[in-house]
This record gives sequence, C-alpha cells and structure tokens, in this order.
Amino acid sequence: MNSHPTFFNTTLKPEDILYLRKSLGLSQDRFGKLIDVATITVALWENGKNIPSTQSLKKLTTLMEKIDDYHKVQKKEEALASKDELRREAQE
Repeated sequence: MNSHPTFFNTTLKPEDILYLRKSLGLSQDRFGKLIDVATITVALWENGKNIPSTQSLKKLTTLMEKIDDYHKVQKKEEALASKDELRREAQE
C-alpha cells in the first residue's frame, strides 16, 4: 500500500508536487535546491516512487499555501478589473 503523507490536512500526491514545481517555473534541480533535496528526490516524488520526509513536506506545504494565496489574490484582482471594465462600458 503506497499512501502519501499528510500535513495540515493536505495530501500531496505526485501530481501536486509536479504542479507546485511547474507553478514556480523551476526545473527539478532548482526546485530541489529550494527545498534542500537532491534532484533525484524530486523526480522520485513526482513519479510516485518515494514520498517526502516530514521536514520536506512542511516546506512543500508552505510553498503550496503561498502559491494558493497568490492565485487567490490574482483572481480577485482579475475580478475587480473585469468589474471596473463593465462599469466603464456601461457608462459609455
């Protein structure tokens, strides 16, 4: 049975780790350096061959939360911009 660890009620599956890395626009090497693991470790996580240690999982979770917060802010800004645009169009 290959279960993935949880931290803060978040399960990080291989695709979650891949998404996180690609969201940051990093290679496996640069991503590994960011969280203090070897490139091969990142590859093994992304392929479901290994799971992050508790220490790595904490770092990954923190990064995931920051990415999620960033996307929420972006969506709010886009919604406000769209709302402003609709108002301008309505006034024309």
